[in-house]
Amino acid sequence: MEKQVLEIIKEKDTYKISVEISENSKQEPSITIKVHTDGSTKDAVDEALEQYRRAKEELKK
Repeated sequence: MEKQVLEIIKEKDTYKISVEISENSKQEPSITIKVHTDGSTKDAVDEALEQYRRAKEELKK
């Protein structure tokens, strides 16, 4: 598998959602989704799950 690195440099992380796709030490794919919200923990989890499903669909293409 060819490795690609995309680095976005910004002084402060102001993104509501960030998605990181990488490989673990066993060369298995790993997806990390971070959600920043002013709402409740439940809101953050719901948003993260929604973004996970969207990323999963994108990766199927």
